[in-house]
Amino acid sequence: MLAVYLATSEVENDRRAINVKQGMYKARKERRWMRRAPFGYINTLSPEGEKCIIPKEPEATWIRKTFELVAEGSLSISQIHKLTQSWGFTCSSSSFYKLLHHPVYCGKIVVPAFEQKKAYLTKGKHQGIVSVVLFEEVQKLLQNRAPKRRSSRPHDSLPLRGFIYCPLCQKRLTGSSSKGRFGKLYFYYHCRTPCRYRIRADHLNKYLIEALESLSPGEVYKSVLGDMMEELHLDIQRKMNLEHAQISKSMENLIGRGIKAHDLYLKGEIDAEDYMLIKSDCEKSTKALGAELRSLIRREVTTKKQARKVIRWLSHLDKLYQKLDFSSRQQLLSLLFKGKAVLETSGFAHATNRTTRLIFRLELSDKELKKTQQAKDEELENPYFKKIWQAEKRKGHILSLEQLSKCIAFLKNFYRLASN
Repeated sequence: MLAVYLATSEVENDRRAINVKQGMYKARKERRWMRRAPFGYINTLSPEGEKCIIPKEPEATWIRKTFELVAEGSLSISQIHKLTQSWGFTCSSSSFYKLLHHPVYCGKIVVPAFEQKKAYLTKGKHQGIVSVVLFEEVQKLLQNRAPKRRSSRPHDSLPLRGFIYCPLCQKRLTGSSSKGRFGKLYFYYHCRTPCRYRIRADHLNKYLIEALESLSPGEVYKSVLGDMMEELHLDIQRKMNLEHAQISKSMENLIGRGIKAHDLYLKGEIDAEDYMLIKSDCEKSTKALGAELRSLIRREVTTKKQARKVIRWLSHLDKLYQKLDFSSRQQLLSLLFKGKAVLETSGFAHATNRTTRLIFRLELSDKELKKTQQAKDEELENPYFKKIWQAEKRKGHILSLEQLSKCIAFLKNFYRLASN
């Protein structure tokens, strides 16, 4: 008996939820406002006993005057808002803008999307405060008054703009284009007045690609990156397994709910209409969970492929760089170069930071070697630290704990960048 009682309660809750959704949709479809009355209206009952909204004075008059003032176009929206506050309007700027866009004031109601049906506007049963013509005129004016945003997207031909510094005055280089004799655009990196330094962007971009192509990581760093990714993959696998179990359990619950509803229908405790509603809801939810489960399996396969790609990218930075978008290119350059990369005729190698020179086997300066303070044995408990420290020690490089941490941070950030 307890099981039947619990099953009946669960089915009743499902039925109630579905009925509420259908009821709200049906009311909007019948052109009735079912929620709390918006500003300028008041909730009441029609002569037929139906819930409805009617204009409320003096708020309705204020709203009408507001729309007329906006349509005149002599005052800005903020000025009109301040004026309405002197009448007794008590709403924020954002609420005021929403009011001007709300179709309820011209007698229309938004019928929301439901199941496979799209949302649409319909004429409501309530009286509009402003005419449809005035409302549409205001919408056009508001649209024209909206500020036109200029695109701030940097140009693909100037990936180093704002990143490199002038070799003459040490100021950050900017970039721009100039039109040639036949209308073709040529891009340049250049300094600001009074410095007149400039260099063709295509030449410098080419030098950068060649510099990236020449970088070759040490075997120990490729090995550590592989170990880190293996550990990360195991962690992702554990999370996916947990997610897989949760989805499977949810699907089992839905199937069980459908079976209970079917049993209650056979016993005559619910009618055919309620049973079909619950069955349809369960089938829809089960289908959605099935799609989620398939997506999870595809994600698992993709993660394994990404791991192999990332290690290859570490040895082919030039190809990775050309594949990335502008923002990601800047992130990669930030990983490789110093905070202030001064352009020199000797190329880009001098602009790389110490972590990059360690990982990609570039020559370290005497000053950098002298500054190093050796990491203590107790600080090498991390297997990645120990592996790198031993490999660098064999080459005569004594690394500190801070330098080891920077190497690991570089590899982690590189993984995030390359895997995306």
